Amino acid sequence: MRISHFRPLSLSLVLVLALFSLAAGAETRSLLVLHTNDVHDHVAPGYNGRGGLCHAAGLVAAERAKRDDILLLDGGDLMEKGDMAAHRTKSRLTYELAARMRYDMVVPGNHDFTYGEAYLKECHALLEGAVSVCCNAFDKAGGTVFAPSAVKTVNGIRIGVIGAITDTNDADTRSLKQTAALVAAEAKRLAPETDLLIVLAHLGKKSCLTLAEAAPEVNLFVGGHTHELLREPVLAPSGAVVVQAGGNAAFLGRVELAVDTASGAVSMVRGEAVQVLHDTAPCDPELLALVRAREAEVAPEARRPLGENPAPLAGREMAAVAARGLCRRAGADVGCCHAKQILRNTLPAGPVDVNAVFLTGGQRGEKIVRTTLTGADLRRYRELLLAQKRGLTEFSGPEGPLNPEDLPQDKELTVVMPEREWQSLFARMLKDTAAARPPQPCDFTFTDAVSGLVEDILNGRAKLVRRNAAAE
Repeated sequence: MRISHFRPLSLSLVLVLALFSLAAGAETRSLLVLHTNDVHDHVAPGYNGRGGLCHAAGLVAAERAKRDDILLLDGGDLMEKGDMAAHRTKSRLTYELAARMRYDMVVPGNHDFTYGEAYLKECHALLEGAVSVCCNAFDKAGGTVFAPSAVKTVNGIRIGVIGAITDTNDADTRSLKQTAALVAAEAKRLAPETDLLIVLAHLGKKSCLTLAEAAPEVNLFVGGHTHELLREPVLAPSGAVVVQAGGNAAFLGRVELAVDTASGAVSMVRGEAVQVLHDTAPCDPELLALVRAREAEVAPEARRPLGENPAPLAGREMAAVAARGLCRRAGADVGCCHAKQILRNTLPAGPVDVNAVFLTGGQRGEKIVRTTLTGADLRRYRELLLAQKRGLTEFSGPEGPLNPEDLPQDKELTVVMPEREWQSLFARMLKDTAAARPPQPCDFTFTDAVSGLVEDILNGRAKLVRRNAAAE
């Protein structure tokens, strides 16, 4: 059995290269592993001068201009939760960009199965030279959706890459214990014919450490799913190294390795997560041109400027703005928005556009519904949220936050909220009330309503009314 070694000292971000010499043996070869994970449709240049796949691609291109011993990997969840244009193409735009970045290996994430297995395979086919690997996601025939693993030679190093995904309801996957057994079996099979073993895992650090215990032959775990930013690689008791590069294309992971193909010894020269800063990460002009062209086709409103935001709006503050925006747009008495159910991103400080609002909650809150409820219904809803520790929804009238206890308890009120909140919270908690008052769809989206209010606030046509502390 091949014995591979990662030196503990190599876990420093900046390791003195004299720890070992690449020229020490004729069989010692270099490898640079670049990796992303949880890109989540963040294709356009991000806000606050950082992030976005176009700039991450620029970093990859800069590395390729200097060396050809590169393996580019993605740890899953290319789809969902990102820019408006990517969402309206059902993430196809994201895969088109990834294809141009020339990934070597990718693993699907749980969000990548959102539109079904067949559609995911169509998207992965766009990646052309990239190989999709996953040992623990199965199709209806009992085979794996993608190949469990693949072998690729880079700079004379035979690299085995095993794919694994977290357990998800959107695909026929396996538990962590079962996945560990599958990874271990695949590692044992590949070990005799490879110089380096990597598990490309849509799994967090803790789960990767579990896999490392089951498969000691593996040298490197490239993780995902949990959006953990591991600025320094984590050393497993087996000697393997675990890395993960945050999410939303905000970081690019780098792992420099030295592999002795004769002895099987593997050492890490350097491991780090490089922040994708626009000042230092060049934008790939070809990818940016594709993004802008696709925006013009499917989301022409995305880049419409709304104004200069003086400070970030996040969490319940942003939910309060959203609830008010929904209320105003619908001409309703009350608007509702539950931060934890609907919101994903902060509305950043600085110049913001419609796409920035979409990123806050435009996907999960896209569909809005209207119904009639009493003040007593809304108060009961709030009480149940508190009792079940489900967080609090924000209630707002057209001018600012409301407290359900202050509303007329017997009066019929028109109420609007995201369909997701209605289905996931209100209708489950107040079943009889919900059944008696079926909601109707609205003819506008979360983004329509909230971007309108944000624009008015930023341009002095409406005041930003802070949440009502009495509603706690």
